[in-house]
Amino acid sequence: MAEQLYTALDIGTSKIAVLIAKLTEEDKEPRVMGFASVASRGVKRGQIVDIRQVTTAIEECVEK
Repeated sequence: MAEQLYTALDIGTSKIAVLIAKLTEEDKEPRVMGFASVASRGVKRGQIVDIRQVTTAIEECVEK
């Protein structure tokens, strides 16, 4: 089994969060490589209202 990357993305009304982890043959549990969160934009009451703003916020969060 080669190294595998896992990503979790949470898009909420108040924040967008991302977590990146990896799993290798030697590891028994995923190892967290990084996580970040940014203020949410383009989401109101749990619904995406402006996809461009959400996309920009996700890109900013992943870059962090």
